[in-house]
Amino acid sequence: MSEKEAEGYVLGEAREALEQSKSLFEEGEFLASRNSAVDALEVAMITVDRAISATEMVDKAKAAFDQAALEGRTRGLNQAEAGLASAQATYSSGKYVEAAAAAAEAYQKAFSASKPVENPFTSQLIIAATVLSFIGYFFFKNL
Repeated sequence: MSEKEAEGYVLGEAREALEQSKSLFEEGEFLASRNSAVDALEVAMITVDRAISATEMVDKAKAAFDQAALEGRTRGLNQAEAGLASAQATYSSGKYVEAAAAAAEAYQKAFSASKPVENPFTSQLIIAATVLSFIGYFFFKNL
């Protein structure tokens, strides 16, 4: 278990079960100690599996975010970025199921991000203002 914790996995629940197993062993409750140790191992294995799944989902969300940004689909992308940050923070605290859910939501937001809608009148307004400025400049210059 220490090896997996050294790799960065948060195994608090499994560690508690293992500590309980040690206490039971010291009290002479060998069968209960063995059962608690088996529980600790199962919890650790499930937690690592959940962490791996969460990592994969976070990576998928990052890839979708990067692809959307590359394609210029920035409308709604800030929500995906916030969701991704939330997923990473949740992952770091060892809440792997919640991290995977947050990453899945961030993936969906990044996937559905769209290009910003340009107002067709904006460019026409800029052109008209530029033309009027030149006309006004030459008109007042000749006065």
